[in-house]
Amino acid sequence: MYVSTFRHERPVKTGGDLRKVEGEIEKRLGKDWSELESSLVDGASSRALVLLYAHFLQLELDSKALSEEQKSLLLQTLLLLNAYLSIVSVQNWLSPTLAVMLTLLGLSFPEDVTYKRSFLLRETGDERTEEAGKAFNSLPSLEVVDLHFRVIGERVVTPSSIVFLLVKLRLRDLSSLPIDTIKSEDTEAEGSPVNDGIDEKFLHSRRDAEEIEVGDTGFVHAPYWPGVRRIPKCLILLSL
Repeated sequence: MYVSTFRHERPVKTGGDLRKVEGEIEKRLGKDWSELESSLVDGASSRALVLLYAHFLQLELDSKALSEEQKSLLLQTLLLLNAYLSIVSVQNWLSPTLAVMLTLLGLSFPEDVTYKRSFLLRETGDERTEEAGKAFNSLPSLEVVDLHFRVIGERVVTPSSIVFLLVKLRLRDLSSLPIDTIKSEDTEAEGSPVNDGIDEKFLHSRRDAEEIEVGDTGFVHAPYWPGVRRIPKCLILLSL
């Protein structure tokens, strides 16, 4: 269904031959690829499927024209996935919603992961090993500072009120802030006039999330993505 939408989003391009790439994909996926391909009925969808899987499997494309075509497809995927997320989340469909969220976040949990030898820096004696270690040590950890339900203008949640879930998060640099010495950066305690005023101002705005300063750019490190990507945010609230 997702790939089929590309026949409406873009014209069919014939900038390069995809038979070699498709053969490599079929070799890796086997029967699963045949089932995927058989579900498509037009050339635009089939071509989009091949180019997307070439990206997922990190296959090299032989021509600049194919690379440009693949880039155009990939940049459209975020818009389409966000549109799908709006549809399935309104319907309260859990499994489809989680599937779209995982795709947007770039997360996957394969049963059998095979790593290329070139990715193992330490084993190959690569001089970038130390630099890579420093980068991983500086990755931030997400911390839930506060999470509570609020009604605008009221301290108590009453029946028939429009209730907002207010979530406060913090990104903590593990390399510079030891866990046992970290103190809360909140300047005011929960329920204080200052904190309540900040919360009320945010709830009256039309934003889903507060604008924050994240480094110099606020973009994620996505070396295989053809453009810049902002940090995706998804919050799942479950009741048991």
